[in-house]
Amino acid sequence: MYAKIESRTKEPWDPVHNPDPLPPDDPRITANKATNYLYLMSEDGYGRTAPFTVRTTAFGSIPAVATLRLEQRRDADGLPVPIVVTAFDDYYEQGRQPSEWPSTAGQRQFFDTEVSDSLSVSLESVAIDGVDLGLRGGCKTKARAKIALLGKGWIEKDPAVTDADRPWLSGHYAPGSGGRLSGTADVPPFVGCVTASGEDVSALLTTAISGPGNSIALHATGPFLPCPRTGGAPAPGTYDAAKLCPSFLPGTVTVPPQQH
Repeated sequence: MYAKIESRTKEPWDPVHNPDPLPPDDPRITANKATNYLYLMSEDGYGRTAPFTVRTTAFGSIPAVATLRLEQRRDADGLPVPIVVTAFDDYYEQGRQPSEWPSTAGQRQFFDTEVSDSLSVSLESVAIDGVDLGLRGGCKTKARAKIALLGKGWIEKDPAVTDADRPWLSGHYAPGSGGRLSGTADVPPFVGCVTASGEDVSALLTTAISGPGNSIALHATGPFLPCPRTGGAPAPGTYDAAKLCPSFLPGTVTVPPQQH
C-alpha cells in the first residue's frame, strides 16, 4: 500500500500546501485526507491474491470446494491498477474534542471509509462431492466482479474498540496502519471452464458460485513505501526502507516479480 496525505491546518501563510486553511477558532489542529493505493500481493507477484478456498454447494445440497484467485485491473502496460482508498480523519486540540466522545478518548477520529472497485475472478480447481473436476486453465468470470467495501472508523483510545493499534484485528481501518475492508462482491457468470475430459462446466460453476452479495474481506497492511515518491509500483528486488526513510518504515521489504 502507498499513501498520500493532504492536511488542512490553521496556517494561512502557506497557500501552496494549505490552500484551504481551517478557521482560527476551529477545535481541530488538522483535518486530514489520506489516499491509499492498495495492491493485492502473493508470493508470485503483486496485483493478484494467492489461491484461496471457497466452500459452497452445487445443486443446493452437494458440497463443492473451489480454489480461486482475485486479480486487479491492468493498465495499458499490463501493470496492476491500484485499489484507491480515500480516508479522512480529524485531529483535535486537547480539551476541545467533541462532548459526545468517551471521557478516555484521545485527540483523533478516523471516519468510515467506503471503497468500490472491480476484480477479475479465476478458478484454479473445483471439487464436487470430493471429486476433482480437473479444470484446464482459463476458467474465469465473464466480467470483473464488482466489490463494495467498508473500513470502519473509530475514535482514538475509545474503550469500546479493542486492538485499535492492530486494526486488521479490530475490524477497523486507518490510512497509516491499514486494517480490514469488508463488504460484498457481485460475482458474474463463469466462462471457459472445461474439464480434462473436454466437458464445459461453466454453467454448473456459475450456478454454484456466481451471484450478488458474496462476502469478502481484504486485510491491508500499513503504507508500504511512504518515501521516496516513486509514482508507481516498485521494481522487483529489495527496497531498503531503513536507508531511504528510517523514520517511517524500518527494515527491508522484498518486492516479488511482476506477473503480466
